[in-house]
Amino acid sequence: MRNHRKRWIALAGAATLSAAGLLGAAGPAAAGGPGERPAAQQQGSTYTIDGFEVRYLPPGLQRLGIHAVSAADADGRSSAISWVASDRVHGRVTVVRSARIGDVEDLRAARYGHLEDASLKRTRTNGAAAYLSERTGEMFWVPERGVGVGTYLRPARWDSGELASFSAGVRQRTEPGDPGQDAQPGGQEGAADDGAPSGPVGGAQGGDTAAGTEQGGAAGSAEEPAGAAGTQAPPEESVPIRRIAPQRAADPSPGAAVAAPEEPPQTGAQPPAAASGDSGGAPPGTGAGGSGSAGAEPAGTGPDGPASGMSPMAVRTCLAEELLLKESDARPAEVAADSGELLKLWRSVGSDTQHEAARVCAARLGAETRQVQQVVSALDTRLDEAVGPRQGARQSEHAR
Repeated sequence: MRNHRKRWIALAGAATLSAAGLLGAAGPAAAGGPGERPAAQQQGSTYTIDGFEVRYLPPGLQRLGIHAVSAADADGRSSAISWVASDRVHGRVTVVRSARIGDVEDLRAARYGHLEDASLKRTRTNGAAAYLSERTGEMFWVPERGVGVGTYLRPARWDSGELASFSAGVRQRTEPGDPGQDAQPGGQEGAADDGAPSGPVGGAQGGDTAAGTEQGGAAGSAEEPAGAAGTQAPPEESVPIRRIAPQRAADPSPGAAVAAPEEPPQTGAQPPAAASGDSGGAPPGTGAGGSGSAGAEPAGTGPDGPASGMSPMAVRTCLAEELLLKESDARPAEVAADSGELLKLWRSVGSDTQHEAARVCAARLGAETRQVQQVVSALDTRLDEAVGPRQGARQSEHAR
């Protein structure tokens, strides 16, 4: 199992994670002088770097290792948070601060001069003018004078819609002491944000050549941003990532949520209750309760989740998104609606991957890992009771 919990301290000395070509004297939004190292932190599924929050991650990105770096010189600083696996950057958010940055054209001239006009598309994100490069997987914009922001997603894995959502979820923090206090969840508003591109979109690395360096060997030049190829990089340092336990304001307590009268126990001891509802789009994973409970929850709003409002269908969809490969033709929503397909997908991966997917979905939905696992346990129980324990176990072993 990837031990992400022990990797929250950023690793130093990785040349492939360098923030080459710093742009950044401290701009108006800079918290401190240009030579200061900004803090990075993680709270649930929200990440913070140099005054900006990353509120939405594409499916699968949160399972990867995370690194944060910052580089500074007399001109300013550049800070980045990256999601890395197999010595390759899969996603990155970079914040660049410089008095030289007046608008997105300045940022482009300083950091993205390698991109030809034909490869760039003008769009908007978070109310600001932005550029998109489909070929290299880059997006960059200037939220205010003196501050440049860039995002990067590996184009071979995520599509333009995910890039738009990822970029729209990068927002300035209005209250540094209250991460995630904004009522707008970046992950949900991304597709509807004014930054959604009118055409195909690439990813963004915020002008950080690090991702390009890591990807060059395996992904080819099409994924290699070369914005700062000729720029001397200032010394960089790793930034410790402070991990904060997520706050669940709407959830009185885990115990209260589990003990709610409406919530059937998820022990697998209850009857399957109308397994035929699986093919009709109703959430068969709405617990192992009686048929009355299953029949009353066609929209996935049953009481399998905690008191905060997590629906079983939301859990199932999240798990499908996390476990499906990018190359798969299956759609997460369709897999989530089919108990058999979801169980097949669940059983096709190892227990470590199962646990990690449950943890990611729990963080995304504001629940506990065990509550996510209970939804799958209920499906397991239904399958065993529908086809028999021995046959169900045989199918499970075959799937593995």
